[in-house]
Amino acid sequence: MSRDTDSNDQSSNDSNDVSMSRRRALAAAGVAAGIVGTGGAYSILRSGNGSEGPSDGVGLNGSFEITNDVFLDLTGETPLGIELDNRPVMGSREAPVDVYYWGDVLCPYCRAFEEDIFPSVGERYIGGGDMRMVFLQFPVASEYSPEAALWDRSVWQLVKDTEPVQYWEWRNAVFDRHPESGEEWASDEEFIEITDGVSGVDADGVVEFIEADREGLETLVLEDASAAETLTIESTPSFVFHNAETDTRRGIAGVRDEEAFIEEMEAVLD
Repeated sequence: MSRDTDSNDQSSNDSNDVSMSRRRALAAAGVAAGIVGTGGAYSILRSGNGSEGPSDGVGLNGSFEITNDVFLDLTGETPLGIELDNRPVMGSREAPVDVYYWGDVLCPYCRAFEEDIFPSVGERYIGGGDMRMVFLQFPVASEYSPEAALWDRSVWQLVKDTEPVQYWEWRNAVFDRHPESGEEWASDEEFIEITDGVSGVDADGVVEFIEADREGLETLVLEDASAAETLTIESTPSFVFHNAETDTRRGIAGVRDEEAFIEEMEAVLD
C-alpha cells in the first residue's frame, strides 16, 4: 500500500501474493455453521458483490457521548478466551458483562447498529456501568474487508494512547462513505482519502504502520476470526454476551432493533 500507485516492481508483486494468501486465510477463518441471524446481518455465505444494506428511516435512539474516557486499553485474555491486546474496548473495568462485537467497517448492518442502536444501548449499559464492549474484526462484507480490518486496527493502535476517541471518529467517517447502492467501493485510495479527512489521524502514518507490521496486524485479525469460528459465528454484526461471575452466555447474529439487543443483555445480567 502506498500513495504512489504506479510502483509495480517484483518485490511488490511478491508482497501482494502473500497478502492475497493472507486475505483468503482471513476469510476462511470465519467459515462456520450454527448461527441464524435474528435481523440484518452480512454473512460470509452471501452471493454477489454487494448488499443493498439496511433500510433507511431508523433514527438515533439515544444520546450516548463517546469520549476518550469511555475507552479502555486492556491486555491479556478474557474468561471467554478472547485476546484483548490492541483491541478497542469501551466501558468500565468493573462492568459485570462483556459484550464481544464482531464487525466489519464495510458491513452496512454494522453501520446500522452503530448509528441507530448503539447510541441507546451504549448510554444504558456502558454509561450505566453494566457493559464492557470489545470490538473484534470479522472481515466478510467485501473483497476489501481484510485490508479495511488492518486500517481499523492500525488507527486504533496509533491513537489509543493519546486520543482514542479519534478511532471512533474514523469509524464514523468510513460508515459515512458507504454508498446507498451497496456496490463495491472500498480501495486503498478511498481509505487514504477518508483518513485524511479525520482530524488527528494521519493517513500517511497509518499507511506506514500497516506496511511496517502487516504480518502482526493480520495475526490480530486472524485471531478475532478464529475466535468467531470457535463460537460458530458467520456474519456481521454478531455479538456474544458473557457474564463471567455467573458464567452465563448468550449470542445473537444481526440486530434488527434495540429491543433484541436489550433482551440478550438483560438475560445475562439477571
